[in-house]
Amino acid sequence: VVELGKQANRFFDEKESTDFIQEVNTFNIQFSKTKEQLNTYIDELYERNSRMMMLRLDLFYGTSDRNKTTVQQAHADNNAFIQFLKNKYESDLKGYVWKMEYGRKKGFCIRYVVLLSGSKFREDITVCKILGDKWKYEITQFRGSYYNRNVYKRDHEQSILGMKTHDDKNARKGFYKLMDSFAQTSLYVKAFFSSRIDYIGVGELKPISKRGRPRKTVAIEDVELKESLNIEEVHMY
Repeated sequence: VVELGKQANRFFDEKESTDFIQEVNTFNIQFSKTKEQLNTYIDELYERNSRMMMLRLDLFYGTSDRNKTTVQQAHADNNAFIQFLKNKYESDLKGYVWKMEYGRKKGFCIRYVVLLSGSKFREDITVCKILGDKWKYEITQFRGSYYNRNVYKRDHEQSILGMKTHDDKNARKGFYKLMDSFAQTSLYVKAFFSSRIDYIGVGELKPISKRGRPRKTVAIEDVELKESLNIEEVHMY
């Protein structure tokens, strides 16, 4: 935690240095690439599914634990949450996107978009609560807390939350806008940490059956991302 604090101070104290400005310019180039990859992932999800239930929740830590939580612990907890999603929903889990943020006052926060089968699930607020409770009570053993954004649709991304159909253009536009935010924040996290960590990721896209109408394939230019498609979790660095 002490080292994390030193990195935070270095980030804010040296943010106007020449080296930092050069780093930011590099990150701005990477932003466009990450944004395109995220949008391609969203397009593929819409292409594969006629209806999806979209959930948004923020996972974080309680006041007494947020400054004690290390990078390693936050990632271990996140990996446990991802495994829970896969085990509980299996083929009904259509996709997910997550990003990790860090603030000096609030500590780590992992923001999620989870997409489930629209033919199997209806009560988005209830399902989102189930996810949050799993994080709070079991994965973090009461160290964590969460914010169920589906409860407050009018205050957040109303166009993308809840049940959405394949031809809902407003929902897709809203999703693109949200992915811009994910990509932007990920650049900050990448600048913040001196070590190479996972700060954003998406779920695996299962192979498509040859039956039915042809589907588009995901075009990924990043070599590391191509290689990671062979595993269950895709990480964007």
